[in-house]
Amino acid sequence: MTTLRQILPAHISLVELPAARFFLKLQATDRLWVACKVDLMQTQALFKCVVDQLPEEIMIIGSTGMIVDCNKHFSDLVGEEIIKIRNKNPLKYYESIATVCPVKNGVIDVGAMEKGKRGELMLSEEDSEGKLNFFRIYIYPISDEQIGRVVQLVIMRRNITERTLMEQRLRQAERMATVGELAAYVAHEIRNPLVAMGGFAKVLMKNMSIDHDGHEKIEIIYEEAKRLETLLKDILSFVRSHDTEIAAFNVNDEVESAMRLLSLECKQQGVEVEFDLDSQNPVGQGTAEQVKQCLINLVMNSMEAMPNGGLISVATGVTDDRVWLKVSDNGPGIPAAKRERVFDPFYSTKINGNGLGLSMVKKLWKTSAEKLNW
Repeated sequence: MTTLRQILPAHISLVELPAARFFLKLQATDRLWVACKVDLMQTQALFKCVVDQLPEEIMIIGSTGMIVDCNKHFSDLVGEEIIKIRNKNPLKYYESIATVCPVKNGVIDVGAMEKGKRGELMLSEEDSEGKLNFFRIYIYPISDEQIGRVVQLVIMRRNITERTLMEQRLRQAERMATVGELAAYVAHEIRNPLVAMGGFAKVLMKNMSIDHDGHEKIEIIYEEAKRLETLLKDILSFVRSHDTEIAAFNVNDEVESAMRLLSLECKQQGVEVEFDLDSQNPVGQGTAEQVKQCLINLVMNSMEAMPNGGLISVATGVTDDRVWLKVSDNGPGIPAAKRERVFDPFYSTKINGNGLGLSMVKKLWKTSAEKLNW
């Protein structure tokens, strides 16, 4: 060793074999660590890229209950940079998760979460255009087996509007099948006695021994019998989606005709009717009898909501070459939680309601609204 040292130049270090092996092993370990670090960075970049491409909003909540990280979709949605979102309270963005997560001092108590138990909730929100969207929030607890408790949460919110609307349409189709069977039965059972009533009323209209006032009442009976017969056809059309005869009609005339029929009931119930009809007599394209039936159903609903009297307003007009008819009242209104279903067949907020009134309004009005002037 001494001889070798004398031969070698001064700038060359000389170490013993065990030390040389140690340094070689250290160098190999360093190379392995660098390779692992590169691999880890590549994996993180790939994972981040995949998570950022997901359409769901994703947040990671740390043990303190604050946001540790989130994906780009969530950042874009709230309009904040990811670095500014970190260390913020997730309840600022998703207040509803407090209903399924333990909260302590206004912060999610992550450690109190139950291991392996996923939380889930559904909510609806209106967007800037007033469209109702449906979301489902999933909460996944991440536990540390060494300490035996939850240390992080992964929260993901998914837009399920399209799927929810599809499910609603399927349920609607099932209800409509039931309504179709009921409509066919009702039409068969009611049409014959209704025709007889109309026929007898027509005969009485020709009886000269009846005074003028009596003739007017009989004429109303006759006209209403004809209207009910037409209504039976409309009910069948409602469930079978048959095309109806389209014609021009004066909307104000239909309003006045419908309200004449309901005037006595309104008076007896102490309901005042206020009119704001367009002086230009707007003309709509559609089926006048259907529009009249829509108005009657809406007014009847308003009356049922105000058993002790109130005010009903009926207005007509034209906006951007489209005719509109509006019915409003000063009753208690429909609770927000029930508004989504009020047009479903057989769904009613009333104890003795059959749930067909507003459902028929939506169907009949849609038929008219699809035409040029509605």
